[in-house]
Amino acid sequence: MPSRLVYDEAMSFSRIRLKVQEPELKEGKVETVTTQTAVGTIVRPWGIEGGFAIVYKFRTKSGHIRALRCFSVPASADTQFRYERIGAYFRAHIPQITAGFKYHNKGILVKEQGKSPDQIYPIIEMDWIDGSPLTDTVHELCQQGNRLKLRDIAEQWVKIIDTLRTAHIAHGDLAGANVMVRVDGKLILIDYDGVYIPEFAGLPQLLTGQPDFQHPHVAQRKFDEQMDHFSALVIYTSLIALADQPALWRRYAKISARGGKPEDSNLLFRKEDFEAPDRSPLFQDLERMGNAQVRTMIQALKQACSQSVHDVRFSFALIDPEYQQKQALEELMHAMQAQDDQQILQIWSPLLAQYAPAQRYQSRVQLAQRRILALQVFHQALHTQDLQSIINGYDASQLQASQLITSDERQLLSLAQSFLQAYQQDDESVLIATADTLQKMTNPTKITFTPAQQQRLQLARMRKDARRHIQAAFASKYIEQIANIAPLIQTEPSLTTEERQRASLAVAFLQAYNADDDDAILAACAAIDSSGQRSAFIFTPSQDARISLGHQRQQLLTRFRDALRCRQPARIVAAYHSFLDNSSQITRTEHVAIIAIEQSAHRSFFDLNQEEEDRIALARRRKMALWKFRQALKSKNARQIATEYDPLLDHDQRILPEERNQLIVARLFVTAFDSDDDEACVTAREEQDKYGITGFLTFTAQEQQRLALAQQRFNALKALRAILSHHRSSALRIAAAYDASLLDSSKNLTPDERAIISSAKRYLAMYEAIQAALQTESDETICNVYDSTLAEQFSDFTPQEIQCINQALQLKSLEQLLLNEEYYGQALRMARTLQATRRGEISDSLIHKLKRATLRFIKDNDLSQMAVRIEERADSNYAIISWHWPEDNLIQHAQLRWRAQQWYDQTAHGKQDEQWNTTWCRRRNNAVEGLCTFSIGTYSSVYAKGYAALLDDWDREPIWRFSKGYEPTSYAEGRSTEVTYGHHKPVT
Repeated sequence: MPSRLVYDEAMSFSRIRLKVQEPELKEGKVETVTTQTAVGTIVRPWGIEGGFAIVYKFRTKSGHIRALRCFSVPASADTQFRYERIGAYFRAHIPQITAGFKYHNKGILVKEQGKSPDQIYPIIEMDWIDGSPLTDTVHELCQQGNRLKLRDIAEQWVKIIDTLRTAHIAHGDLAGANVMVRVDGKLILIDYDGVYIPEFAGLPQLLTGQPDFQHPHVAQRKFDEQMDHFSALVIYTSLIALADQPALWRRYAKISARGGKPEDSNLLFRKEDFEAPDRSPLFQDLERMGNAQVRTMIQALKQACSQSVHDVRFSFALIDPEYQQKQALEELMHAMQAQDDQQILQIWSPLLAQYAPAQRYQSRVQLAQRRILALQVFHQALHTQDLQSIINGYDASQLQASQLITSDERQLLSLAQSFLQAYQQDDESVLIATADTLQKMTNPTKITFTPAQQQRLQLARMRKDARRHIQAAFASKYIEQIANIAPLIQTEPSLTTEERQRASLAVAFLQAYNADDDDAILAACAAIDSSGQRSAFIFTPSQDARISLGHQRQQLLTRFRDALRCRQPARIVAAYHSFLDNSSQITRTEHVAIIAIEQSAHRSFFDLNQEEEDRIALARRRKMALWKFRQALKSKNARQIATEYDPLLDHDQRILPEERNQLIVARLFVTAFDSDDDEACVTAREEQDKYGITGFLTFTAQEQQRLALAQQRFNALKALRAILSHHRSSALRIAAAYDASLLDSSKNLTPDERAIISSAKRYLAMYEAIQAALQTESDETICNVYDSTLAEQFSDFTPQEIQCINQALQLKSLEQLLLNEEYYGQALRMARTLQATRRGEISDSLIHKLKRATLRFIKDNDLSQMAVRIEERADSNYAIISWHWPEDNLIQHAQLRWRAQQWYDQTAHGKQDEQWNTTWCRRRNNAVEGLCTFSIGTYSSVYAKGYAALLDDWDREPIWRFSKGYEPTSYAEGRSTEVTYGHHKPVT
């Protein structure tokens, strides 16, 4: 493996040698330290060398500090496998006592002398922990004699060991160098090469740890969660002994004569002490200590040295006989705060039942028992799938506040209550809505309705459907639709008398119309007119024509019968009109009379005019037309049927209703084929099914293929329109629903729909480009492809993505604002917002522009109207300084510089010298006026100068920028209670 020098050389050229892909790491650099040697100054990478690895302090591109761990001993073949699983397990169970890390299999390229080719070795990128190793911290605390802090570390250590135990984790190499003490005093475990987690059961052990912390027979140690007991005991015993007698450290620690630092990482004990504890001076000293706990722990450690390594245990009871009870009580209190009844009962054990401090919570445990019992009853009721049983099984007094009932279960209970209430109150709308919600629920409990409930629900649905059909029919006003819903009206009690009458009128008319009875049709129309509901009906053109025909026939029939009564053939023929051909009002005798005249051998005797001759010819044509039409029906060919039908037959009563329906459907198919209309094809097929004449037509293979294509296009268009109706703002859904192979050539797609599809496609292209740009954090690409018009039309981006897009657009706007000095204040505000919310770092070029904007913005925003007065108080004289803040609220800080002597030539603005005192003031609530009071001792006069201040923290090292101080009223002097403004202008 590479040596420290080899790794140092590689780290010095990290931008070339690091093979990780993240620019944040690859474009960073290692921190360095400078060392004075006999040959001169040496600069080398900042690194700490341990037994198995070298850890470098590394500053990323954005300035964050990370730790890069390079292996100095060969890593096992499954190192990457182990570290990936350790990281996930740590995050889930012990994030508070470990550092985050990431394993890079292709880490760093090193060049070793005499070895070719160059090798790439793995590295581990870790959180940098600001602090020092446990050994160094203990050294400092012992030097200070800080017993209290040493005791605190010992107590933390016990909690860390208990945390590992609870999580079934073993570190494998607990040692002074592998425990960091953060600057806030918290302990963090590092170096995870030897870690055990449950998933590693059966895997080989990679290391046995540092000898000064391990059992004499550590080589026999099993790789399991029990392997830390001995080292945990060593560290704890060392800590409590030093907390009692810090002087032990000077006696047993090996301290460097040059630097005054520990030369080793051990804590008091060494390997030799464990091999022969009876002959160890350290053991003997600790056994003689007056601290009973230390004596107890040293005896336990001494016994552990002679035990089998497998039998050693870190006994919490030795630390505190009530430790387990206290831990259990703490867990119980957490469970009670979380209102977790199940956890409360699991924690409550005979251990706590007999523990006096826990007795005060016995009533809460009993409540948990009652709730769990009530929960069991409720869950049993849920399994019945019966609504009434579920309601009866819920005990609100126990379960109302229980956290163990899921939101789905509470929803189910609420729906059950709503359903039964609606069932009892006969509220059909609530009944149906509740039942639909119950049946759509995805939780495991499925509801089974009783036969009575099913019957009532079915009736409610039928009534709801009936009401829908009735209202639709009334709304349409078409008399045929109204007549068709007449049977539904009989079972619908909510209809008014007027609505029932309307339906009866429609039925009467439709019956007369279908019977082709002139008298009945005219009577039905008269009834509608006299009812006052004529505006509630719409007649089709054919119905209007039939009513008109009825009126004409009535008049013609009267004339014809008058001619018959005179018994004059010529007058009879003259009076007869073709409108009467199919009139049901002409009697058989009257028909015979007409035919007799037409077929008489003495027909020439009659003086027939042209109209009479035409009437006879028309009768013959009708007869032939009927024969041709029926022959066409037998062919089952839609086009032949439509072609052979003669309009002369429009009112011929000899054509059966079924034949007319067949004609209607045939015409629909012909029209659909000729217009190449998908919807017309589907409508024709639906009409065929509606009339119950499916299969009466025979289609060619080409026509069958066209009908199949029409159905596919119709279904595709229907699915697309459903998406457009409910998800019009989702381009992803629209694009997914649009079947280009079927709908590109569809004539039924409206221009508006095609425009939406086109927009959705363009949005999708933008969406995909922005998704790729978000992955690479390319703000420029986002701004180039983003279309605000499309973004307003569709909303497929997540809130997080929209935030990133807005930030990219704001960055572009920010760049534009920074081009004009007039908008620097607005630009800086926008930059602050971006800095707080942006996902990535701001570019170097933008940082440079922001620094320039900060400098130029603040320079002319001076404080003004400054006044100084002196106030004498019991303890001291005080200067009270007031001023006006700049108008722009971006400025929230000011620096006041004052002295108790005459004005003094100043150095660069904002900088201090030894003759000026400095006081910082912060703007409160964006006030216009500022006020600051401070002690000036025994001085009776003060000279003050104020500068507006703005923090320039765009770079790694923040720096305050100040106004120029050119404003004449930004300085003042005060003597006693008199104030003088601007008598001395400071040199700038």
